[in-house]
Amino acid sequence: MKKQKIYFFLCIAALFLSGISCNSTEDDVISYTVSESVRVSGFSLAANDSVLAHLDTIFFTIDLNKGQIYNADSLPVGTDVSALIANISFDNVAQAKIYMDKGDPTKNDTIDYIANPTDSIDFTSKVSLEVTAQNGTTVKWY
Repeated sequence: MKKQKIYFFLCIAALFLSGISCNSTEDDVISYTVSESVRVSGFSLAANDSVLAHLDTIFFTIDLNKGQIYNADSLPVGTDVSALIANISFDNVAQAKIYMDKGDPTKNDTIDYIANPTDSIDFTSKVSLEVTAQNGTTVKWY
C-alpha cells in the first residue's frame, strides 16, 4: 500500500512539473512588425536669412497620392534656391535618397538624406525623393 502511495505522489509530482515547464504560449513570443510606410509626414526649408527672411516658415503641401511636395505660393522671383537645406519628416523609413537631375549625368548628384540630413539641395534642377520602407521592398517617389 505504501508503494502505491509513493508511485501516486511521484506521478502527481511529474504531472505538476511538466505543467510548469510547458507554460509558454504563442502570446509570449515577441514579434516585430516591419513598417511598410513610405509616407513623408513633413517638409520645410531650414532658416537661412541670407537667402530669404523667414524661409523656414514657408508652407509646403505634401500630396501623398500624386507623390508631390510643393509650395503653392512659390518663392519670390530671384530667390537663390541652389543650396537649400530641407527638413523632411518620415514615418519610420529605412532609406531616403534625394536625386538632383541637372541634365548631365556627370553633374547629377545624390544625397542619402537619412545619413546626411543637413546636406544642401540644388532646387535649380529637377529634384526627386525616393523613400524606401523598413520592409525594403515598398518604395515611393516624390
